[in-house]
Amino acid sequence: MSAYGRLQDASATDERWAGLCLLNVGRPLEARALLTRSLERGCMPAAIELATVYRQLGEPELGRQTLQTLTLSELSTFDHSLAELEWGISQLAFGDLRGADEALERAWNLATQTEREGALLPGIGLTLGYVCMAQGADQRALQFVTQALEHAEGLRLLELQTVAGACYTAAGRFYEAEATFKAAGDVTGPGAPTLLYHRAMLARYRGHTREALALFQKSAQQAQQLAEAETECAAELGLVAVHCELGETRRAAKALAHASALHVPARISALVDLRRGQLMMRNGEAAAIEVLTLALKRFGELQLHRERGWAALHLAEAYLTFLKMREALDALEEAHHARAALCSSPVIALELRAVPQVLSFLQAETQPRDLLLDWWACQEQRPRVLRIQTLGGVRLTVNGQTVRPNASLDKSTELLVYLLLHPNQTREQILAAIFPEKYAVNARIYFHLMRSELAKIVDGLTLPYDRETRAYRVEVRGMIVRLDLHELKQILYGARLKEFRTALEKYIGPFLPESETDWVVAERTTVEWLMVRTGLDILEESYQQGEDALCMDLAEQLLQVEPLNEGINTLLIRATERLKGAVTARHTLERVRKRFRDEVGELPTALQWTSLD
Repeated sequence: MSAYGRLQDASATDERWAGLCLLNVGRPLEARALLTRSLERGCMPAAIELATVYRQLGEPELGRQTLQTLTLSELSTFDHSLAELEWGISQLAFGDLRGADEALERAWNLATQTEREGALLPGIGLTLGYVCMAQGADQRALQFVTQALEHAEGLRLLELQTVAGACYTAAGRFYEAEATFKAAGDVTGPGAPTLLYHRAMLARYRGHTREALALFQKSAQQAQQLAEAETECAAELGLVAVHCELGETRRAAKALAHASALHVPARISALVDLRRGQLMMRNGEAAAIEVLTLALKRFGELQLHRERGWAALHLAEAYLTFLKMREALDALEEAHHARAALCSSPVIALELRAVPQVLSFLQAETQPRDLLLDWWACQEQRPRVLRIQTLGGVRLTVNGQTVRPNASLDKSTELLVYLLLHPNQTREQILAAIFPEKYAVNARIYFHLMRSELAKIVDGLTLPYDRETRAYRVEVRGMIVRLDLHELKQILYGARLKEFRTALEKYIGPFLPESETDWVVAERTTVEWLMVRTGLDILEESYQQGEDALCMDLAEQLLQVEPLNEGINTLLIRATERLKGAVTARHTLERVRKRFRDEVGELPTALQWTSLD
């Protein structure tokens, strides 16, 4: 500002940068006057900083209107990137995470095209990291933050280290989170309250409750001194959560009162409702169900799937407390849906520490579900992992080491998988499903032999018999069970291109290929249908968008799953013609026709005559 003061005839551009300096030193009212004058004098990019001023003064809508006066195509790449950054922050302030994400990624891409990317990427990467975290995309956040760290220094470096540590925490990578926070050091002043908050979250998730309380308290105090209302509120809500876990409801109520008095965005406000419901439930108030239901609805509307999952867990805890089992199961299903929306991130399961009845309920189930598996995987003492390969062949491994039963590997695995997918089956049901007629005489002997062999080769795995229900189930102790079929199905439901490519990698052949029992054939048909249905949707979309190379590549891979699918073959031929010409397409057509004649004996309607003939 001293240099600006010495100017005899300051230009509109000089006024813009002087206004930015005033904004950076905490003098927004003076900055507004200078930036307004700069804009009136014809420096259009000053609208970017003026929008920032309006947002900081609590007039975000006026800031958005100011940004919308810009013609982006007339801006330099540098200013275009700044405008997208401010628009993304504005979208975030209004709760539009998807819009914020899109704008910030545009800002990032533009920044990488300038010679001054080092000045832009730290700020963009920081905001984009927070947006990705809010959506539960912690791995994606790390990608941006890690690259931005290369250009950061000072406060921005601290802020980026904080986001990186928070991402590691949410992913259950506690040791990496701890190392990242240690690298940030013990700091005071700007940036410190947020760092303390995320260190407290790490301590809470590791079960170090007293350390978490001290860090949350320190974060809230420093945030109050720096007028950082969002961080202060989040830290107070952290105190509510931990005090509730410890049964210290009076202290929790005090922290909740502090948090409720703060003016915060909708995202944090909904989190206040969640912790209020948690405290009410801890006090035995039936009205907690209504409060938690409202919080769940608000998180859903804001597309905050992580917090939506947390709310669903607390709602399930409340229903279990008041013996509403069906409603509790529905709430748990909602938590699993939220986990799927986060691409199976373990961050929702970390909240299980706060819902002991839900945790006990999940641990009592005969077939562990994903949230419990996530919980086990995030514990410091990690259990063993039993992996069951059923696609393209059969293989059992424990912590990566292959195990082989003396009895038939294929049949033993089929029995194990059948009971994992169909728990609590009677002996008669099992024998009818697993053993074909030729084994009927000795089926009971084979069944008990396989039960015994599986228990011997995998320590902690049993197929116990329940005398009351007269049924069998799979039981594992201190072990996570990973079934490739289950993982593949999870990926396929709602899959887009990225997920579908992962599914294609995982699908290395038919389900239990050596078995032809009815239930296996039905399951095999189902997964193949899922692969083809999902793939055809993506193929059609890529073809319509003119992405012929992608269409051909995916079609060739899909034909490994179902070589005689008329739709896949037709799209392959069309994409080939458009990309490589009629001659190559005609060769492809003849190859396809030959396959149909050899294996089916006739051609489907779409291949009987085409424009290539």
